[in-house]
Amino acid sequence: MSLLSNSVSGLLAAQRQLSTTGHNISNVNTEGYSRQRVDQSTRQAQGFGDGFVGQGTQVSGINRVFDQFLSDQLQNATSAFEELDTFTNLAQRVDNLLADSDAGLTPSLQAFFNAVQEVADDPASISARQVLLSEAEALVNRFDTIDQRMQDLESEINTQVRNSVQEINGITEAIADLNFEIVNAKGQGRGQPNDLLDKRDQKLQELSEFVSFEKIQEDSGAVNVFVGNGTPLVIGNSASELEARRSDFDPSRREVAVASQPEPGNISSTLSGGSLGGVLDFRGEVLDPTQNQLGKIAYGLTQSFNEIHAEGIDLNGELGEAFFSVPDPTVLTRRGNEGDAELEAVVTDAQDLTGGDYRLRFVNGDWQINRADTGELVNFTGDGSAADPFVFDGMEVVVDGTVEEGDAFQIQPTRSAGGGLAREINDPRAVAAAAPIVAGPGDDNLGTGSISLGEVVDIDDPDLLDTVEIEFIDEDTFEIDGTAVTFEPGEPIEFNGWRVTIEGQPEAGDTFTVEANSGATGDNRNANRLAALVDEGVLDGGQTSLQDAVGELVADVATKTSQSQSNRDAQQTLRDQARESLESVSGVNLDEEAANLMRFQQAYQASAQSIRVADTVFQSLLSAVGR
Repeated sequence: MSLLSNSVSGLLAAQRQLSTTGHNISNVNTEGYSRQRVDQSTRQAQGFGDGFVGQGTQVSGINRVFDQFLSDQLQNATSAFEELDTFTNLAQRVDNLLADSDAGLTPSLQAFFNAVQEVADDPASISARQVLLSEAEALVNRFDTIDQRMQDLESEINTQVRNSVQEINGITEAIADLNFEIVNAKGQGRGQPNDLLDKRDQKLQELSEFVSFEKIQEDSGAVNVFVGNGTPLVIGNSASELEARRSDFDPSRREVAVASQPEPGNISSTLSGGSLGGVLDFRGEVLDPTQNQLGKIAYGLTQSFNEIHAEGIDLNGELGEAFFSVPDPTVLTRRGNEGDAELEAVVTDAQDLTGGDYRLRFVNGDWQINRADTGELVNFTGDGSAADPFVFDGMEVVVDGTVEEGDAFQIQPTRSAGGGLAREINDPRAVAAAAPIVAGPGDDNLGTGSISLGEVVDIDDPDLLDTVEIEFIDEDTFEIDGTAVTFEPGEPIEFNGWRVTIEGQPEAGDTFTVEANSGATGDNRNANRLAALVDEGVLDGGQTSLQDAVGELVADVATKTSQSQSNRDAQQTLRDQARESLESVSGVNLDEEAANLMRFQQAYQASAQSIRVADTVFQSLLSAVGR
């Protein structure tokens, strides 16, 4: 009987091996499938007087050939690659838009200031003035077009966030269901449910494409999944549902939140990895800063250009009006504020704008201002009243109404300025190319003194356009408005909001007159100042010109795009290597399986032959006894 029993055990083991090999071959193209193998062990030997006689073999388990470390590596590498790939693809679209030699901001800005120079070259030309207005409108449209593309990307991101959340919910629900099946299968004591484990690992791999996560294996066989700073997605056979919830401050923006948690409950800032992490990174690192910088440039252009334009006169003899306009900062009130307070913000000095957003909170009976992107505390003055507004980073903020403990607001100083830039002048004659005052020597002067044409230092001085005479009492003294002043050649003389200089040596009795510049069709002094503005420092405390600011914006986006592209390519290599390493261990090799098939077939046939021999021996024994 020992021979028969041994042969039968070998036959059954070979049968399991053949069946498992066939299963491997059938699933050679099944994604996520791990090769399985039959593990054998010898049965307990039976002892006799002369020793132990073997009792054959037994199948100790059918296990998948799997390396958890390599699987985790692939999940991590996939998550990192998908994040960088999504970020790069979106950033490239912004980079292409800003850097375009025709559609970018740089050529339009240069064309506008070239048109300003044309007016400076021929201030009396109506056609040159009309070209200036056309180029100004083209510049406004270019700002608006770029801003609109940014808004389109924001809408696209909202859609991707919603779609990603739906996909994640479907995957986590499937993982929870598989946890239930795996725990039940293991509870039956029949070994590892290999195919179920493969399906769950495949779902985890799919989840890594959307977001990075941490997982904890339970003794029962279930896997718990966490994202962000420990937010549970799967606990045992229960899955938490995510939702694309409105932002705490901006109802048009979608953030990720746990559906079961009360509002706001947003966890977007804690998420990373995968395509969802890439989308959120792009929004925070490229999209928002680009819109803010675009608006900052629009503010710098508007404030500096309007300031100089207001210091000139047009062909109608009127002081220059505002050439451009931009909207005031956007103030967003957090949902759930208890008070009825409203904030009003205005930009007072574009040079001090940082291009960042701010959070204002009323905490412990006092106001606190932080940078929205970094959380850095911002120093400010004032109490928020109309008489003493908050003053910080080029802005003034007034609080109207009653504020309650915990109320919060977000200020976006420049977010909407790029798309809101507008040209305010439509009449080419209204371009203030000339200076409002002009200075000149008297007709009967005898000395060698000469006076500059004059420049405006205070456009708001009510006596700016009054006629003023400078009369020299002697070579060292002149009188202005009844006041004697010591004369020093080349020293500025300021009065009534204007400034002039007198060179040379006037004689006693010489006079110089400063008066309103009437009929100044050929005067280009103010136009020259406007044309030079493109290279003058008007942002970042006077350190950055408009042209440099545009160049820095283009370069910043290009740098981030290039870096992410390089990192993506490197991460793709790591992901491919991780996949190859896992497949080298767990993948089905048809040549190997074919060899196994022949080997197990031979083992099966040998065991069958042993059974035949055992039968022959047994029949011979029966025949001998029967006699």
